[in-house]
Amino acid sequence: MSRIPKSFIDDLISRADIVEIIDTRVSLKKKAKEFVACCPFHNEKTPSFTVSPDKQFYHCFGCGKHGTALGFLMDYENLSYVEAIESLAQSLGLEVPSEQKDFGEKKQPAKEDLFAILQAANNFFKKQLYSHPQKDLVVTYLKNRGLSGKIAKKFQLGFAPDSWDSLAKALAADAKILLKLGLLRKSDSGRVYDYFRSRVQFPIHDYMGRIIGFGGRIIGDGEPKYLNSPESVLFHKGQELYGLYQARPALKKHDAAIIVEGYMDVAALHQHGVEHTVAALGTAVSKDHLTRLYRIVKNIIFCFDGDQAGKGAAIKAMRNILPLIREGRSASFMFLPQGEDPDSYIRTHGEDKFLNAAADSTSLEDFIFELAAEKSLPDSANGRELFMQYVKPLIQQLAPGIYRESLIQRLAPIVNLPDDRVRSFIFPIKGSKMTVRSKGANLAHRAIAFLLEEPKLAFAFEDFGVLQNSKVPEIKLLLDMLDTILKDNLQPAQLYERYVKDERFANDKNKIINEQNMLTGVDLQKGFLEAMANLKRQIAKNQLAQRVSTANSGAEINELINKKTKVTN
Repeated sequence: MSRIPKSFIDDLISRADIVEIIDTRVSLKKKAKEFVACCPFHNEKTPSFTVSPDKQFYHCFGCGKHGTALGFLMDYENLSYVEAIESLAQSLGLEVPSEQKDFGEKKQPAKEDLFAILQAANNFFKKQLYSHPQKDLVVTYLKNRGLSGKIAKKFQLGFAPDSWDSLAKALAADAKILLKLGLLRKSDSGRVYDYFRSRVQFPIHDYMGRIIGFGGRIIGDGEPKYLNSPESVLFHKGQELYGLYQARPALKKHDAAIIVEGYMDVAALHQHGVEHTVAALGTAVSKDHLTRLYRIVKNIIFCFDGDQAGKGAAIKAMRNILPLIREGRSASFMFLPQGEDPDSYIRTHGEDKFLNAAADSTSLEDFIFELAAEKSLPDSANGRELFMQYVKPLIQQLAPGIYRESLIQRLAPIVNLPDDRVRSFIFPIKGSKMTVRSKGANLAHRAIAFLLEEPKLAFAFEDFGVLQNSKVPEIKLLLDMLDTILKDNLQPAQLYERYVKDERFANDKNKIINEQNMLTGVDLQKGFLEAMANLKRQIAKNQLAQRVSTANSGAEINELINKKTKVTN
């Protein structure tokens, strides 16, 4: 998979005008050196959303949202990080480069050219659906599956003929590129042929409606029944959801997404009015899929067949969604009767019954407790222990907050234990050096806040000395940032974007941003150097305490050895 160079993201941030980008979406008013507005991310009557043209940051003092132009596009447009980069680059007339040459050539084809090739392939497939000698067979198949011409047009369905080279001839493009895009395939003998043959073609779109790959459903008998494009520079099935582009309006309207298992299910549900539906592409529902959906909706409903395979898929989905659940988000599981899939169920029972079944789906917490009850019922001491042992690692994956706490409170009466006993069993308190570490971490947060305010402060500090021996993650992050600034001389927004995806920074982002917000009117260089001096003193003090503790431990051990020796003698 290709990677966007850091230098391009730096350049993108430096070229973008955050005021212009936000003002086209939220009406800003000038106030002193900044711009203000009512926050677009939460309801408020008094403006607390500020945009700084000097630092190229936005910040809401009400809900805490903070970031650069990229962060704003992610939050406001419900885009992933890469999608936000592509959207911002497009608005500035820039092409997003790649650090990896996916095509093994000296010069990689522009993405626009690759999208154009896939669009041309889709035009070919659509034409075959209406002009190929086998068209009656295909149209009959689609009608038998209950799909109308309107839905075929909405999803741009096509037909790949039973031919070894009809697509290759029609496109007349470089075979190497067609191979990399998954339109052609090479046999063991070296023969190149069309990848999709004798299949109804379902084009797969990205968030902007561009075709990035295809799914093909075979006409008649044959294996595999469903075939997706292989991974390419444009298509990554673990990240893409079929129907997401078509479903976006309905997703926002319902604030919910129904995830099914196949693109035929998506098309059938859309035809019967259930348009807030998407599907994974021949793979288990991943955290990337779920993260993308939670940027758009608050509620996710998994729809699975009612057999053992469906239940197994539900358990995988549950484990992937647990770390993403928090206040304001929900997940539930809808199991269809044996022998039914979403396509057959909605054609038989209609939209209302399907939606009622979705509304009555099993909540995430009920699903967890049902699975635990299958292992052991909590009607005895041994049963309670087995029940808790199953639930424990699942609850541990949840983020701290009201949802996790409510689950613990619900669990307590089931196992007939007080809340605090359940809580301590799931989250045992371990002895640690957190107090010592937290002091150094807090000072590191403050120093990082100064750097985000003015990266050039890094050039005012020279004595790294004792800092380099620290094992505290926050201090390691600070050193990393100092080194980065000294090498690349970044602006505030560029520095922020370099580290916004860094787990060390992301975990403490709110603390750091709060520190930064308190720097108004502070002598930045003086404050930064004081923070660094205090940090050095704290580290030296901690290291001294550690050496004393080690020395004392050694003395105690020697004393015990001496005592044992005397007894032996």
